[in-house]
Amino acid sequence: MLKILRRKGFAKKVLWVIAVVIIISFGFFGTAGVMQNSKHLDYAGKIFGEKVSFNEFEKSYLHTRNQAILRYGEEFYKIEQFLNMNAETWDRLILIHEAKKRNIRISNEELVKTIEQFPSFQRDGQFDALLYNNVLRYVFRCKPRDFEEGMRETLLFAKLFDQATASTTMSDEEILDAYKKQKDKVQISYVTFTAEDYKNEVVLNDQEIQEYYEKNKNNFSVPLTINIEYLSLPYTENMPPEDKHKIQDKMDIASEELKTTPDLTAVGKKYGIELQESGFFSQEQPNLKIGWSYELLQKAFELQPGQISDPIETPEGSYILRNKEIHPAHIPLFNEIQDKIKETLVLNKAKEIAKKKAADQLKLIQENLSSNPNKKFNAVVTEYNLKIEQTPFFARGEYLPNIGISKDFQAMAFNLDDKNNISQPLEVSKGFSILHLDGREPLNQETYLKEKDQFTQTLLNEKKSAVFNDFISLLRIKANLQDNISKTKTSPKPS
Repeated sequence: MLKILRRKGFAKKVLWVIAVVIIISFGFFGTAGVMQNSKHLDYAGKIFGEKVSFNEFEKSYLHTRNQAILRYGEEFYKIEQFLNMNAETWDRLILIHEAKKRNIRISNEELVKTIEQFPSFQRDGQFDALLYNNVLRYVFRCKPRDFEEGMRETLLFAKLFDQATASTTMSDEEILDAYKKQKDKVQISYVTFTAEDYKNEVVLNDQEIQEYYEKNKNNFSVPLTINIEYLSLPYTENMPPEDKHKIQDKMDIASEELKTTPDLTAVGKKYGIELQESGFFSQEQPNLKIGWSYELLQKAFELQPGQISDPIETPEGSYILRNKEIHPAHIPLFNEIQDKIKETLVLNKAKEIAKKKAADQLKLIQENLSSNPNKKFNAVVTEYNLKIEQTPFFARGEYLPNIGISKDFQAMAFNLDDKNNISQPLEVSKGFSILHLDGREPLNQETYLKEKDQFTQTLLNEKKSAVFNDFISLLRIKANLQDNISKTKTSPKPS
């Protein structure tokens, strides 16, 4: 372990770069080289024409895992299965190769300062050597020397990041333009031609409905649904660990008895656990009323009909599940959903009518305004007995009453200007809308100058991240990876 852990200092820049490297490299690794067909593999793969042993890959994999734990904290164990750890490990090895090629070095002092700053290793705001060793032993499951070796490598990436992005800058014009896009606010008046208002104009015959069903059967597909019986013992808020262990022990005993007597009702009654039932639900539309976590719902769908699970531990409590019944995915027969098909077809045709009405009305509005330059949009719309609505001033991404967060609506709104202040008919959830730009809130120069430095730093970090991402992509191509690990279908596990 490092012998001297000196004064506290917070290397924010280094820690931020570490996070960037981790985030960037968790993407899909799409530039791997061609796999070899050798049946007896004696190395993990090749990068830059050099062999990487299984031992070297495993060490780098564990360093990669440690950095992910630092990045995600407790969430890591929930999302680990969704992370491409093998690809991240190859990225790490490629970056190490490049850093060594550039003779980048990390001093002990730099390493010490960085390790001191992680909250996981601090007690009362100070680095605690005992806590450090305990965290490494029980959380990271590695020795201090191994952890520090991995941290030293990660700090190499921070310096490599600096070198690769050294020429990345932002002009005042770029900064101002980006600030305006983020802070810019507009106010919009709009008229909506709602499809519901034109449903009574739609005329259908049985043949049209049948033909629509035949052409769009898959749209009416019903997904697989399951009905789950379950025993559960929830944890209370701030429940002591010993009480949780008692619950777990109780569920373990019940689970063992279910292996010989697979009757959830009887076993549940014996141990004072009420048997409950979820009702049918699908993965696309889970039963949120039962309050299950995503992981628990996924485990429910892994059970075969009649199968009883082992006790499943979650942050909310302990569960035993049984797949009581399953309804396979299927396409309903025409006569089972004829009314639904008709309703869908009527709404689609009503939308087409609404679109035409909006286009016709827009033409009239534009002609009226063209011949009467002094008239306002609101006044002209009122003449046609159309209902007009107005938004408050809003910025990109803000929630709007009656509209919600609509990217298309907002994109159209911010594309309008003084010369082109009326939009073409825009499809919205209810039908089609015509938008008019009522006003644009001017930039507050004083606020801009006050926020400029922090905004510039954030913007520059984002730009550097994009540049570094491209840099990594080029390195991957140069590395010409030969990945034998993916062929083995195994991943190293912490010891």
